[in-house]
Amino acid sequence: LNRFFLFLYFQVNTQEPAQDFVPHVTATCKGGTMNIKVQFSSPFYGAIHVRDRRIAKCMKQGDGGTAVQMSLNLLAKENSDDYCGILVSNVSGDVRTNLLCFFTKIKIIKQKVYRQKY
Repeated sequence: LNRFFLFLYFQVNTQEPAQDFVPHVTATCKGGTMNIKVQFSSPFYGAIHVRDRRIAKCMKQGDGGTAVQMSLNLLAKENSDDYCGILVSNVSGDVRTNLLCFFTKIKIIKQKVYRQKY
């Protein structure tokens, strides 16, 4: 059983009532890699990155599509260049990470927490 935690920060940039921001997240772990796909209901131009790790291997920029995909190295050691803060339990095998999702222009910030179990 693997657990995946997603923390989303997002902005509302309109005077009309904003639609609820509810992305669909899938994550699979295979061969030492966590593959993550975040699907949105509208074009996404923001970025998704692992909490506290804003380096190229730990983040992806949205290009206006409705999905963003990224792969994280589960086997990277803490001091290596591709370490993204992935936590793997030696007891249960649970894999945990926190993702932040943000838009490029911030006026109002709201926070939502989504928990997904795999």
